Amino acid sequence: MKLLKFSFFCISAFALSICFAENLITDNADFESDAVGQPVSGWFKDSAITASGNGPSRPGSKSAFLAGGTEDYGLRSRGFEVTSGETYRLTFDYKTAGTTNGNPEVRFLFKENAVIDSIGNVDGDFIGAEVLDLTPTEGTWETLSVASSRTGTDIAGLIRITKNKFASGSDSFNGEVWIDNVKIYLVETDPDNLFSNPGFETGDLTNWYKSSGVNVISDNGESLEGIYAAEIPAGDDIRTVKTNAAYGDGLEISFDYKVNSDASFEAVLRYFDNDGGGTPFLSQDSYELNPTDDWAVFQLEKTITQQNTDEIDIRFIADTASSGELIIDNLSAKFAVFENQSPLVDAGISKLLRLDSSQISEMLEGAFTDDGLPSDSSPSVLWTVLDKPEGSSIVFNPNNGSEEESDVLLPEVIFSETGDYLLELCVDDGQLQACDQVEFNVRTPDYFGVTAKYDFNSNMQDSAAKGSLQDDLSEAPNSGSTANYLPGILGDSFVLSNTAEQTGEPLVYSELTDDLNLPAAYTIEGFIRPHPDNFDDGQVNRIFSTLGFFAGIDSSNSLFVYHNQQLSGTVELAGGNLWPHWHHFAVTGDYENLKLYVDGVLADTKSYDGTIDNFSGVWRETLNPAGFKGLVDEIQFHNEARDQAYIESRAQLIMPTRDLLYDRIIDEQDIMIFAHGWLNSLPCNSAADLNHDCNVDIYDFAELSLNWLHTF
Repeated sequence: MKLLKFSFFCISAFALSICFAENLITDNADFESDAVGQPVSGWFKDSAITASGNGPSRPGSKSAFLAGGTEDYGLRSRGFEVTSGETYRLTFDYKTAGTTNGNPEVRFLFKENAVIDSIGNVDGDFIGAEVLDLTPTEGTWETLSVASSRTGTDIAGLIRITKNKFASGSDSFNGEVWIDNVKIYLVETDPDNLFSNPGFETGDLTNWYKSSGVNVISDNGESLEGIYAAEIPAGDDIRTVKTNAAYGDGLEISFDYKVNSDASFEAVLRYFDNDGGGTPFLSQDSYELNPTDDWAVFQLEKTITQQNTDEIDIRFIADTASSGELIIDNLSAKFAVFENQSPLVDAGISKLLRLDSSQISEMLEGAFTDDGLPSDSSPSVLWTVLDKPEGSSIVFNPNNGSEEESDVLLPEVIFSETGDYLLELCVDDGQLQACDQVEFNVRTPDYFGVTAKYDFNSNMQDSAAKGSLQDDLSEAPNSGSTANYLPGILGDSFVLSNTAEQTGEPLVYSELTDDLNLPAAYTIEGFIRPHPDNFDDGQVNRIFSTLGFFAGIDSSNSLFVYHNQQLSGTVELAGGNLWPHWHHFAVTGDYENLKLYVDGVLADTKSYDGTIDNFSGVWRETLNPAGFKGLVDEIQFHNEARDQAYIESRAQLIMPTRDLLYDRIIDEQDIMIFAHGWLNSLPCNSAADLNHDCNVDIYDFAELSLNWLHTF
């Protein structure tokens, strides 16, 4: 027996080699040679079949043209070997003339005990065929695809295009048909996959719905599996055909993707009720696909909890406001049986509340997610009080018959007395229960305000401390520097300078106290006057830092503030254009958002998780990263988020600024700073070194005098 063998080719992507079967139709699969009907071309034909010059553009311009006639068989491929149990996919392009009738068809035939002769004829026992009707397209090219698998011994396959379905009269073919780009591939078949053509192995979008801009592309072998991938440009979308799935079914979904953009796109799992009448669409779950230039894998385990679902599809959306493309490949969606998992419960963030009158109310922010199991029950919620001040009361609204319980996820809670309250949210899915706690600290108005304040009036004491010396700043041992003071915003200010004698220890510090453990709602503010050297070293120069927070200036004149969250890492805020004169800055947290103000103007806003790491000190100026060079004054810590009106009033303490050298007015403060630098021979770290030659001398005085004269 002689069976024709098909070959494989391999591509290499990074260190991974992947092999694919070539098209099994040998020679002239898209009729580009004009040799239709010659054995060497890979095809046998009856009469009235020619090569035509009007094939679709993918990939060539030729096609096989079948005119109307009485022949039983129009076009037949040479035979090829197939393996028992493997799945093969046939795909091809076709179109018909507008006058075509009497449906022609394409048959994907299989024979076992097959013998393939030297020119491709197949002799054997017929074991089945996949039949595709070529319905009229009125001159428009369309693509058909079908997958098939057969078991047996020595199986061969072939393609046969018949013109009249073995019929006569009105069923006879009468018209014109064009066939092109015939391909047969060995495909990886997963019988449990809910969607066909999941990896676009056929090189087309069969069994997908698409917008106009979506294309199948060859992605240079970079996809995790397969040659082809689907490219979805901004503003377009692609979705699978609907497939059967129902409430309570477990799904395992995965696909490969990459996003060639700074924007984010979405994958959407949609639920339909096509048996219930009315509008079939029920709801959807959306999943953000974050930017990634390299291939990433999306994985999801999901139990369908939408009642009345009987069909689903998956949609990939490229946001119209985005740029770039979303590329997807190798979609897999299977039914699965999951073990019930406990709900994930979040009782919200702890808060410090201000009791201004007889009571204060707060909306609770409970949330939970559940896997939908068991499918015959729905989760129930319950709020309870675990701890409260002795003799106090707490009221939920609405409640379920008890003042201190509520079975509503988002109730109102009413406090009438100060103290610390601990609440618990529990969620029960019918089998398993999970709980989370949240604390509320209710305080009178006199509790709120400044918890630590450093005036720097010739000392480093905390003027707001309540009898505790631990809040006072101290010089670090072996720092190689002593505290210095110059005129500031209100009285003196403190000189911070990064000197070569420093050993890496903080220049000044304070011990950890309760005054410095700020709540979720807080304000940190102060005044700074940077030295020009801050803008020349290419790194962030820290004004001060703690375990939970630091502020600094980088070489682009930007003020950077970093807030370290207990749960979610770091939040960074930035405000720019800090030239070497006085600036006021303030950072506020209000449980949900961080805001950075520079000179009374809102510079940046970011969301955060409502927590801040405990403080372990106040000033930490080290060589690496570099310390801030310049003056600081009136640093204050508040245990509440101050409003913009307060912040604007503080910023107004900055004196008017304008000059030729640093864009500011030369005034008495500059004379005092210059005199202090000259008398104490401060080096280039000093603001008195106006010409930056690392000497404070007569040349700096001359520049100061010139600028003074020019400003009046």
